[in-house]
Amino acid sequence: MTFLEMYRFIWQKISLFLFEKSLLVAEIEKMSTDEYRARAIPSIKIKTGEMGLEIYTLFSYKDPLVQTLIWNMKYRRNRIFFKLAGEIIYEELVEILTELNMWNDFTNPIIIPVPISNKRRRERGYNQTEEILKSTYNDCHCNGKYKIRDDLVKKGVHTENQTRLGRKERKNNLENAFVVTNKQEIVGRNIVIFDDVITTGTTITKIAQTLKKAGARKVVALAIAH
Repeated sequence: MTFLEMYRFIWQKISLFLFEKSLLVAEIEKMSTDEYRARAIPSIKIKTGEMGLEIYTLFSYKDPLVQTLIWNMKYRRNRIFFKLAGEIIYEELVEILTELNMWNDFTNPIIIPVPISNKRRRERGYNQTEEILKSTYNDCHCNGKYKIRDDLVKKGVHTENQTRLGRKERKNNLENAFVVTNKQEIVGRNIVIFDDVITTGTTITKIAQTLKKAGARKVVALAIAH
């Protein structure tokens, strides 16, 4: 681990104890899924990205309520927030999968969290998208409606943070970044790519392209915010 990685890791852990919870964090921790849904600003539910990729998003990232939820999962590993987000995503998944199955024969889907590089995992200690999906499975009892697989797509190389780059740079930054680890389990399957926040959609588009090349039948994307 480099000095910078060590510094970030130590600062992340220390910050949990040095700073008091904000009033908004404390308020969100007491919310039910219904209350959070009612108060958070919704986003356009379905968008069509590059290569015709259907993208489902729930909330606007401009909303402080949404920013706080995501930031505290991503950098502070707030378990209460993971549970809240997991329940919300589960409810959304059931609705989306029912609709997709009705019109597109979207059966036996696999839910794949956007992977992070090994370097990023060492720095942070976890992948927040995996943690959210684990909450949908463990706490909400998916009852066979879908399978969560965090081992089928890997990020083989570490890349610059996408938020710091322009649109063209984002595409070049992720060229050949993602790999399918087991094509046999991808061929003919319906897949939902899950992320916490979608900005330009470059990351999920690259993953979708990788999955389609590996033989996936239909790929859609779902995110908490845009």
